[in-house]
Amino acid sequence: MHNNKHVQLKKQRKNALELLKHWEKALTLKNQLEQSTYFTKEKVKCDESN
Repeated sequence: MHNNKHVQLKKQRKNALELLKHWEKALTLKNQLEQSTYFTKEKVKCDESN
């Protein structure tokens, strides 16, 4: 019984870590996207004022 519970916990932990990695990647991509969007907007502002 104890052994089975332990295996389940290990599985859950592994799944949680996978999920975290996935979220980390998604957040990194989101940040990169927001940054490039921001830079593009700023550039357009500069171009318009010149």
